[in-house]
Amino acid sequence: MNETTYILEYHGITKGFPGVQALDDVSFKIETGTVHALVGENGAGKSTLMKVTGGAYIPEGGEVVYKGEKVSFLQPADALQKGIRTVYQELNLVEKLKVHENMFLGSEEHVVLRDKEESVKARAILTDYGLEKIDPRRQVGRLSIGERQLLEIAKSAWANPDLLIMDEPSSSLSSSEIEILFNLIKRLRKEGKTIIYISHKLTEVLEISDNITVLRDGKHVITAPNKEFTEETLITHMVNRKMGKQYPERVSNVGEVVLEVENLTRAGKFKDCSFTLHRGEILGFSGLMGAGRTELMRAVFGLDPYDSGTIRLRGKRVNHISPSKAKDLGMGFVSEDRRLDGLVLCRSTKENTVLPNLLSYSKRLFGVINRKQENEAVDAQKEALNIKYANKDHKVKYLSGGNQQKVILSKWLLMEPEILIMDEPTRGIDVGAKKEIYDIIHELSLEDLGVLLISSENDELLGLCDRIIVMHDGSIEKEFAREEANADDLLLAAFGRFKS
Repeated sequence: MNETTYILEYHGITKGFPGVQALDDVSFKIETGTVHALVGENGAGKSTLMKVTGGAYIPEGGEVVYKGEKVSFLQPADALQKGIRTVYQELNLVEKLKVHENMFLGSEEHVVLRDKEESVKARAILTDYGLEKIDPRRQVGRLSIGERQLLEIAKSAWANPDLLIMDEPSSSLSSSEIEILFNLIKRLRKEGKTIIYISHKLTEVLEISDNITVLRDGKHVITAPNKEFTEETLITHMVNRKMGKQYPERVSNVGEVVLEVENLTRAGKFKDCSFTLHRGEILGFSGLMGAGRTELMRAVFGLDPYDSGTIRLRGKRVNHISPSKAKDLGMGFVSEDRRLDGLVLCRSTKENTVLPNLLSYSKRLFGVINRKQENEAVDAQKEALNIKYANKDHKVKYLSGGNQQKVILSKWLLMEPEILIMDEPTRGIDVGAKKEIYDIIHELSLEDLGVLLISSENDELLGLCDRIIVMHDGSIEKEFAREEANADDLLLAAFGRFKS
C-alpha cells in the first residue's frame, strides 16, 4: 500500500449527459481504512461519481488519484484489477444461475471447482458473513430483493478489494439484515479496507461512517468528520434549505370498506391472512424480510396465485384475480423494484406514464393514439406530482430515483384507482423526494383512495398510517391502531415476540 493516508482523491471531476451536468468540478479525498459516506439528493451526482471511480463512466475533465497514482479507467475491469469493487443499486447478478454460481462467476474457483464443491465453499463464505439462511443451491431469481442485495455484497467482500463502494446497500434490508451488513463493514474496516457508503438513510450514515461528503446538483458541498454533522445539518447541506416537518399532519378520512381479504393462503409464502381496507385509509404492513408482505400483496393484485381464501372488492367476491382484472376493478400496484418491475427503462417518460392507459387515448375502432390527449395527461401528471425532466421524450432511465418513482405513481393515478398497493415506495430516494411522496400519499387518501403501504421503515409507517399490520413468518402477527403503535412494539411483533 502506498504511504499516503488517502486511498482515493478526486480533483475537478466533471461529467455530463444530454441536458444534465451530472458532476461539476468535484474535488475531495478519502482516507485509507475508513468508512466514507457519500450523501445528497437524487440527481446530486453520487452514483455518477462512483461509476467514474469503478470504470463504468469516463470523466470529461479532472483526474482520479488512487493509492497516490493518477488512474484512467476505461472499463470496469480496469478498476477491478486495481482492487476496487462496486455494489451498484442495480444488482449485477444472473437470476437464472444458482447462488454459488453467481458467487464465483468470473473467478478461478468457478472454473476449477465442481458444482458440489463450489456449493460447499459458498455456504462456508455466506455463513462466515452471517448469511447462513441463503441457500447456495437456490436459483438467484427465486431470492427476495433483500437476499439478492446481501448476496451481491458478500460476493464483493469475498473478492478482498482494497476499496469497496456500496450504493444504497441497505435500501431493501430489515433491521436485522442491516445489523449483519454493519458487522461486515466494521470487520472490513478492521482489516484495513476502505468503504464508500452511499445512503439516503441519514441515521445509518451517522452510525457507520467516519467521514461524510455531501454533493448537491453535481457539485461538492462539504467533506468533514462524522462528529461535525447531525441529521438536520446534513439535510440542510443536501437541499440548501431547512426542511419542514417530514410527515404531513394526518387527517383521518376513513370511509366504508372497499377491500376484504379473508384467510388468504399460499403454501410456503403466507397463511390465513385476513384484513380489510377502507376508502380513504392508509393501511401499513410491517415485518422482517421474508415475512410474506410482498407475496401477500402480489396475490391480492393477481400477480401470483394463492391456494385458498377470499378476496372481495366493494362487497363482491373476486374469482380468478389477475393483474388485468385487478386494474379493471380499480386497483393499482407500485412494485418494490421500480427498475425491474415498474418501468420500461429504454422508453421515454411519456411512454411509461401512459403505458397502462393507452386505450384511454386511442380510437378503439382503429387503435390510433390521440397524441394531444396523451400529452395533456402527461403534462398534468408532471405538474401535479412535480416530476422533473427535460422533456417528455427523455428516457426514464436517466431520471433520478425520486422522479422515476413519481412516474410510476403517475401511470397508476391516470387510471383513477380506488385502491393503490405501494411496496417500499420510498426505497432508494432522498429525503426531499421522500417528503414529496409522503405528501402525495396523504393527499390521495384525502381523495378517498385506499392505500396498502408496505415499508421496512417503521418510522414511515408510524408517520403515515391509520393502522399497521405486522407480519411474521407468513402470518399476520398483530394489528395496531395509529394511536397505540410504537416502534418497539412493531419490532417485537415482527420477531413474533409481542405480548399484549
